[in-house]
Amino acid sequence: MATAIIVLVLAGGAAWAYFAPFGTGESPLPQNADASAGGGGAADELVNRESSVSLNAPSESSQREPKREVTGISKSDATATQPADAAPATSLSPEEPVARSTAKDAPARGTVRLEELATTHVVQPGESLKRIARRYHVTEQLLARLNGLSDLHKIQAGARLKVIEGPFRAVIDKSAFRMDIFHGERLAASFRVGMGVNDGTPTGAWRVFNKLVNPEWTNPQTRQRYAADDPKNPIGEHWLGLEGISGAAVGQIGFGIHGTIEPETIGNNASLGCIRLLPEDVATVFEYLVEGDSIVEVK
Repeated sequence: MATAIIVLVLAGGAAWAYFAPFGTGESPLPQNADASAGGGGAADELVNRESSVSLNAPSESSQREPKREVTGISKSDATATQPADAAPATSLSPEEPVARSTAKDAPARGTVRLEELATTHVVQPGESLKRIARRYHVTEQLLARLNGLSDLHKIQAGARLKVIEGPFRAVIDKSAFRMDIFHGERLAASFRVGMGVNDGTPTGAWRVFNKLVNPEWTNPQTRQRYAADDPKNPIGEHWLGLEGISGAAVGQIGFGIHGTIEPETIGNNASLGCIRLLPEDVATVFEYLVEGDSIVEVK
C-alpha cells in the first residue's frame, strides 16, 4: 500500500507528519515529531480508523476532561452514511453468555479479586496518586477504586494504600467475541466485544499508546458533529488507541478500543477494525489498561 507523508509546521514550531494511505478509505494518522505517543498539545490531533481525536486536554488521569474531537468511519458509527465495504453484522450463534466483571459487580466465577493481588504502599511526602500509579504500572482510576477514593487528588503522606504491581493485559478471542483481562496469568475480568467486518481486526500484539475521555465525534462523510456528552455520540466516552507491535498487527496504526451506542453490535462483526464494548465495560477496561504499558493480544 502506497503512503504519502505530509509535514505541517504549526504555530510555535510543532511539527506533524501525516501518513496518508492510498486506496483504503482510511483517515491519515498524524505523528507528533516533538512529543511521545499519546502526548498532548494545543494543536494535537489523532485520526484513526474509526475516529480522529484532538488531544486538547490533560491526560486521561483527569476525572473529567475537556472536549476532544473524534471523526469515525465504521459501519455503525458512521450513522448517516455506511462505507461501501461494510457488510451486514453477522449474528452470533447462541452460546453461554461470557461472564462480565465491572467496577460495580463482584468478579465472575474463576476470576481473581483485585484485593487478592494487592500489596501495601505507604504514601511518601510529595507523592500523588498519579505518581504512585505510574510507579506500579497501573491507572489512577484502578487505585482509586481499590482504595475507595472519591477524589484522585486527595491522599495524605503516611496513608497506607492498597496497590497492585501491573500492568494488566488484554487477550481478545475474535471467534468468541470476548476480551479477557489478565494480571500475569490470572484472569481478572471478561467482556463481550464487537469486531471488524470482513475479518477487519488484525491479529497479533498491540500496545495501548493513547487514552482519551469524553471525546467529540465528527462523521467524516457527512461532517456531522457530535458534542461531548451527547447521548447520540456513536463513539461513546472512552477511547484507547492501539499501535501494532507483532504479528499481522505490526506497524498498524489507527485501530482502537471504544464504546458504542448500539449494544446489538456487541458479539458481531460490525466495525472497520476497532474493538467495541458496552459503555460500562469499556469504562472498566479503561481502568485496567495503562497507556504505554499494557499489551492487547488479538487472536
